[in-house]
Amino acid sequence: MEVMIRYLEVEVAGHKILLSITFSRIGKQDIQVQSILADQFAQVPKTKHPEEEKIMAYFGVGTLYTTPERQAPLA
Repeated sequence: MEVMIRYLEVEVAGHKILLSITFSRIGKQDIQVQSILADQFAQVPKTKHPEEEKIMAYFGVGTLYTTPERQAPLA
């Protein structure tokens, strides 16, 4: 069985959140996330027992709807 890292635990403004690794770019000195804006990290779902669907949905929806430019039709 292969081991795969799925989430990173990140502290943002004194709160720990789970950051989906599939929505992250890990550099030598930083981690970049393009799906949501910096001020939106405070609203990442927090649960006692992390529910992957809610966390993944939050970052996925951010990819499509975070800014007005992303809400335009694709065609």
